[in-house]
Amino acid sequence: MSGIRGSKRLETFSSKLSKSLQDHSTEIFPPDAQKGLRSYSMKEVGDFIGINPNTFRHYIKTYADKMPTGTLVNGNRRYFAAEEMQEIREFLWKEGRISIKEYRRRQPGEELKVVTVFNLKGGVSKTSSTTNLAQLLALRGYRLLLVDLDAQASMTNLFGLSPELMPDMPSSYNVVSYKAPLPIREVIRKTYFPGIDLVPASMDIIEFEYETALSFRDGKSGSPFH
Repeated sequence: MSGIRGSKRLETFSSKLSKSLQDHSTEIFPPDAQKGLRSYSMKEVGDFIGINPNTFRHYIKTYADKMPTGTLVNGNRRYFAAEEMQEIREFLWKEGRISIKEYRRRQPGEELKVVTVFNLKGGVSKTSSTTNLAQLLALRGYRLLLVDLDAQASMTNLFGLSPELMPDMPSSYNVVSYKAPLPIREVIRKTYFPGIDLVPASMDIIEFEYETALSFRDGKSGSPFH
């Protein structure tokens, strides 16, 4: 009886702790909260696109009715949203004002470029390095798909998604799972950062380690993951 009572007490404490964590997460990261980006100056936009400031000012005057011209601040400073930067890049490419070097799009027959950030040790800035690199490349015009394979889902959290508050959200585990894996297209999610899509992570990815070990033992679960 003492064992049963002990189990019920642990279950009660576990439920209270789980609810407290969910309440805390909801308070810190409200479900309706939306992340956003700051605006970028003309010099920054010129640097990201790959054109000098004087040329960019000329384009702003010449194509004022055809592409975004940003927002004037204090009457003489012009700032642009990241979405406007993308529109400007697209327009200048179609007008032949920038080359493929500045447009930064994969050409027919060109292989997909994959960058992997990996380290078995914790706390060495894997998540920070990956996120900062992705955001810089996106501002420069590249289109990126981030794949979070960390059970802590820190990068997923950085992009405004909280797996603990979204238990039905498909994650990277559903893509690599041995049982009824999902097509990756069904797991990809848009982010608040233009040019970046995300395959989110969750603690479920830990299950993959156990399933892989079992696949070696019974020899019936298909090819080993490696």
